[in-house]
Amino acid sequence: MGVIALAGNMLHFPQIRRKTLRVIQYCGEGRTETQREWEFTSGYAAGFDDGVDYIMALIFGITNPGKPLSAMDRSERIRACYRHAGLRYVTNQLFD
Repeated sequence: MGVIALAGNMLHFPQIRRKTLRVIQYCGEGRTETQREWEFTSGYAAGFDDGVDYIMALIFGITNPGKPLSAMDRSERIRACYRHAGLRYVTNQLFD
């Protein structure tokens, strides 16, 4: 489990190569046609924020997740709350 969490590049370990985080965006509602696919090769802990930021950018257009709440307008604060929900969702999907 330590290698999966902390690896800088999981492709260096053949036994866990297929356990990388993959994000797939499909066209339409079916899963027959892929629009975009991205594979994060770093370990779950090492690449977690990158994965969540990528998902949030796809869904909500959040491009600056590190901006402080006090500097955000109302719509940005709402999207930041969605990012927190996204963090929880990705965590649950990784360890489900």
